[in-house]
Amino acid sequence: MSARGRGTPALVLAVWLAAGGAGAAAGQAAADAWVLRGTVLGGGRPMAVLEAPDGRQRRLHVGEAAAPGVRLVAVARDHAVIETPAGRRVVRFGERLDAGSAETRTVPIRLALRAAAAVPDLLAGGALLPHQRDGRPAGFYVNRLPPGSPLAALGLRPGDVIVAVGGTPVSAATDGWALYRELRGRDRIELELARAGRAHRIGYRLVR
Repeated sequence: MSARGRGTPALVLAVWLAAGGAGAAAGQAAADAWVLRGTVLGGGRPMAVLEAPDGRQRRLHVGEAAAPGVRLVAVARDHAVIETPAGRRVVRFGERLDAGSAETRTVPIRLALRAAAAVPDLLAGGALLPHQRDGRPAGFYVNRLPPGSPLAALGLRPGDVIVAVGGTPVSAATDGWALYRELRGRDRIELELARAGRAHRIGYRLVR
């Protein structure tokens, strides 16, 4: 089990919410109130240690709800994946996430497929670089964008760090091919970035 003490900077379960909607507003308040303190991977179903608004810590198994609209869906050694009214969010230890910024785009699915298929070549050519946090893989750093790059057409910029796609952390060239296969059956997907030191999310509506 890995856990953080009360003096450690908290990782707030912040959510990106679409504008409007009482249910979304309730999900925002519920998610912001919980803090990720630790993870438990052994002995059956994985669990996350979450601190409630009253300061008490609870252990939640994968699939259990922390609050209405806020559910634990996956746990790893250094992060958890939380389902919120706005979609899935990757939350990690050691940093405080604010609500960040967000945008939405409508793009042809063929453009998203081109971008996913290009990841191995972009890594091999140095346009994307493996990014690490505390010595562990933590996404892709956008070093440069070649002319005509599908990543530029999707709104990425040099200096961005691609953290997760569709709520799944990315860290290896093979993740591009896994994303390619997944995209073929999707009509929406969210990209999580670190941009200029802040969380930034791009939600895509994929059209055929």
